[in-house]
Amino acid sequence: MASEPSIRRRLDDTLAEPYRQGVGGVGDDVLAVARPWGFEPAEITATVGLWQGKADVSGLPALGRELAAALPRCTARYLPGEGHFLVHWREILATLAEALREGGA
Repeated sequence: MASEPSIRRRLDDTLAEPYRQGVGGVGDDVLAVARPWGFEPAEITATVGLWQGKADVSGLPALGRELAAALPRCTARYLPGEGHFLVHWREILATLAEALREGGA
């Protein structure tokens, strides 16, 4: 899907935007993820959906599985052959819409 020209252009723009004003913001994001969060995932009581590509080399699947296991109400989907940029937005939005209909979000 990322090989389609229009999607490739949008993906290129998306990847370039965080660096447009320098690397400071990206560095802050890395630190925010790497440092203690100030809470434990086990404390989260909301239902959580997690989608991750099994071929992701940015957010390693093992870390996604670890996070999913720590979240008490997590439904995780691991997608074979997918990388970091999932194009499963219809499924994700449908899941969120269903949660809203059920009063869970």
